[in-house]
Amino acid sequence: MDVPEVAELLGISRPHCYQTISETDSVAGISVIRIGQRIKVPAAPLRKLLGIAAPGQMSREVNVS
Repeated sequence: MDVPEVAELLGISRPHCYQTISETDSVAGISVIRIGQRIKVPAAPLRKLLGIAAPGQMSREVNVS
């Protein structure tokens, strides 16, 4: 995922997100991937952290009775 998308999902500003990545090479504990000048955040760990199902997957509800 692109940094602006990640910042929006995390509810933080883009500059704060970039600053965090600059200082730690990660955001929300997730290591970033650098491809030339581009910075990408792996989507699966971010979705898991936020409890968001991947596109095309239905969330499973557990019925406890």
